[in-house]
Amino acid sequence: MTPQLLPLLLLLLAGLPAARPAPPTCYSRMLALSREITSDFQSLQATEPLDLVFLSDDCNALEYPIGVTTVLPDHQS
Repeated sequence: MTPQLLPLLLLLLAGLPAARPAPPTCYSRMLALSREITSDFQSLQATEPLDLVFLSDDCNALEYPIGVTTVLPDHQS
């Protein structure tokens, strides 16, 4: 075997690096997002639902919660 063919043979045996034939399109991006959403939805469906904890048994307070206000320290106005 000649020394010039050795690098070519090694390259062929190692395999050529995979090249993308074309950049991703909007359609391929949409398919990837669809698969991701489907996967997330399936994992969400597989999890146990978590029970809500209410700190009040007053139905009116649950339906119409009191808004939270921010109280500033005394030295600020």
